[in-house]
Amino acid sequence: MTRVYKGAPPKGGAYLACALAKTGGQCEYHAVRYEPVETAFLREAERVLHEMPAGEEEGKHADSLEATLLYLEEQRAKVLATIKKQGSSSKLIALLRKVEDQLASHRQAQDELLIERADMLGPVVERKVANLRAVLRRKPLDRGAANALLRQLFAGIVVDYTDETKALVLQWRQGGETLVAYGMDGERRGKRHKQKKTKASVKR
Repeated sequence: MTRVYKGAPPKGGAYLACALAKTGGQCEYHAVRYEPVETAFLREAERVLHEMPAGEEEGKHADSLEATLLYLEEQRAKVLATIKKQGSSSKLIALLRKVEDQLASHRQAQDELLIERADMLGPVVERKVANLRAVLRRKPLDRGAANALLRQLFAGIVVDYTDETKALVLQWRQGGETLVAYGMDGERRGKRHKQKKTKASVKR
């Protein structure tokens, strides 16, 4: 999401819009008011940080990589056994190279994932969370510092305006999501109806 400005209040002011939509991406362009979104996040920030997931999705990915590596090791052993028994051929050599390339690629992915998990679940992330807590408590709010830390902790923040309850979907870098409600259509409609009734009674 990116912040955009649409003139002076009350109709104008700061809004949030999808950055991909602004650059012609696949997202539909739809701007939502910035103030209620920020207010909701600041209100729920302590809960959000307390509920930080432990990286379940990364664990599943690691298990999947380990299973794939075991399978590729078995395939490599079978090809080597066939070459030893039948002698080498261009077809078998090509198959062996393909399996070994896949092994090397998956081993690199596993190493990178282990490093990423160590960063995500270790003191590095805890320090980022502590820094964000401190920034959010400081008055006046330093939005630049807060946004920089949010980008380090979250892979994406989706503003879901399609349901009756409007919500922020905070996507953690280590996997998992946290929801923060920032508004309800029913409340807004109720307020409009109440205002119209009030005006009508004044005219009498």
